[in-house]
Amino acid sequence: MPDQTNPRASTPRSAAARVLSRATLALVAVGLFSVAVNLLLLTGPIFMMLVYDRVLTSRSVATLVVLVVLVGVLLSFLALFDLVRRQILGRLGNRLELVLSDPIFESWIKQNVGRPGHAQPLEDLKGIRQFLSSAAPLALFDLPWTLLFLWLIFLFHSYLGYVALTGAAFLTGLALLTHALTRRLLANAARDAAKAAELVAEARRGAEAAVARGMVRGLMSRWRTRYEASVFDQSSAGDTISLLSAVARALRLFLQSAILAVGAWLAILQEVTPGTMIAASILMGRVNRPGFAGGSNS
Repeated sequence: MPDQTNPRASTPRSAAARVLSRATLALVAVGLFSVAVNLLLLTGPIFMMLVYDRVLTSRSVATLVVLVVLVGVLLSFLALFDLVRRQILGRLGNRLELVLSDPIFESWIKQNVGRPGHAQPLEDLKGIRQFLSSAAPLALFDLPWTLLFLWLIFLFHSYLGYVALTGAAFLTGLALLTHALTRRLLANAARDAAKAAELVAEARRGAEAAVARGMVRGLMSRWRTRYEASVFDQSSAGDTISLLSAVARALRLFLQSAILAVGAWLAILQEVTPGTMIAASILMGRVNRPGFAGGSNS
């Protein structure tokens, strides 16, 4: 029977149900703030279109000043809403770990009586908290808006849309290739690192006996094997990620130039305006930003 004096003492399943019931409202709030954030991301493209197609042709300084002030206000709200949704997810991760840590620890202790081992469930719980505090969940909330940005580029001109769509396809392919090439290496590195940590824990508990029996070199050899395997796999995965991230970054920069070139050609033919050309370039930057199509941080 759980300890009623401790609000966190319960079974992992009941504790998780309690947290998830409260998390629903938090996730809905994050979704609503994400709608606001992504709508406000259109501020830049709209501003550029108005400047190039209205302000420069009318030579109206008053209009320019009003637009700049309005953009400043809107971007301030963008920063505020983005901060709030990040804080909501961070606090949700903290709450999840605080509520589940006690029952998971108790369950792990009971299942490992007399058996030394790494506290993997607690490490997994920490990983969930770190995931919620990272940019990955926000990328999932923002991902559907990529389709809206693509659709807007197609509305400007189909040629501009095809450039953006082709670029997104290539960058997505690079992201999938990166995942395919590094998934096994990272899994092996994590497994070997956990085994090495278990060996260290065992050696610490039996240090006196190991020294007395002359088993130190044997223990060190076993630990070294696991440790070096983990480092090698991690390094190999890191090299692959670095290479493909560099390719994705170069491709992303080339696509920015490509859509500007196509836009300039269409502007020469008077099929789009200069403001539309700049707006399409900004929107494609939203579509191909790292973490969406590119799968890398640049």
